[in-house]
Amino acid sequence: MRRRALAALAVALGVALAALAALPWFAFELPARAVGTTGLAAGGELWLLPVVGLAAAAIAAVAVARPPRPPHAALWAGGAIAVLGVLGALWSLLAALDPQVAAAVDDGGIAVPVGAPIRLRPAAIVAPLVAGALCVTGLAMAWRPRPR
Repeated sequence: MRRRALAALAVALGVALAALAALPWFAFELPARAVGTTGLAAGGELWLLPVVGLAAAAIAAVAVARPPRPPHAALWAGGAIAVLGVLGALWSLLAALDPQVAAAVDDGGIAVPVGAPIRLRPAAIVAPLVAGALCVTGLAMAWRPRPR
């Protein structure tokens, strides 16, 4: 029962991580108005977050699906989910801490950079936390108490 609950949590976290990449991550305060961009549009490596999240969700769902899997299936699934959580956390942290975006104005087909400061939106802060929770959930799935 514990594994099923952890797998359900891993599925939810994986889907959330996949969805977070499509939400606004960065904002620029320009004189005329505020402009924002999603994680997928701005961060080059953030296209991997949906892949990582959905892969973790699929692994969790398969690990506890009927018919009963061998006892070591949860161990392998939990380990894989933990690794995917670490990768998601690293990619999302890299994108949030060192964003490769800048505000630019289109001047007749030429992008002219504008010196506008970048603000992180909530999705950029939540994504590493969700990926970390996915890692911890995977470790909990893989953990087995020792028989006494």
